[in-house]
Amino acid sequence: MIDSCRALLAVDEGVGRILDALEARDPGLEHTIVVFTSDQGVQNGQHQHSTKKTPYEESIRVPFVVRADGVLGET
Repeated sequence: MIDSCRALLAVDEGVGRILDALEARDPGLEHTIVVFTSDQGVQNGQHQHSTKKTPYEESIRVPFVVRADGVLGET
């Protein structure tokens, strides 16, 4: 579990660097849409499984986030 948290922290830092680079090109991200998604769905022991290959709720839900700071405010 500690290694998983460390890996997630590395992803968080990488996303931060990407957003910083986008911000440098488009201040305020007025013309930028960022989409985050993942292939997650790993069961961390629920139902005595740890893979994505079982038909339980935990393995079918995936993160999906859209960030559109300046775009959503336009008409």
